[in-house]
Amino acid sequence: MNQFIEITNQYINGEWKKGTANKTVEIQSPFNNEVLKVVTIASKEDVNDAYVVAQEAQKVWANVSPKTL
Repeated sequence: MNQFIEITNQYINGEWKKGTANKTVEIQSPFNNEVLKVVTIASKEDVNDAYVVAQEAQKVWANVSPKTL
């Protein structure tokens, strides 16, 4: 039984999206080097999308008063 949380996509703008790069990476167990998952990595465009969304979110967050939290 695999006890690891399965995260195989990038979380961008409130959605799980599969990476769009044409490359994959093997996620291996540090215990026995068993390949647990093969994940498509984020492309330059994926990273840029996440960055743009984060910039916009930061503008909103910057205006939140600590008293409203």
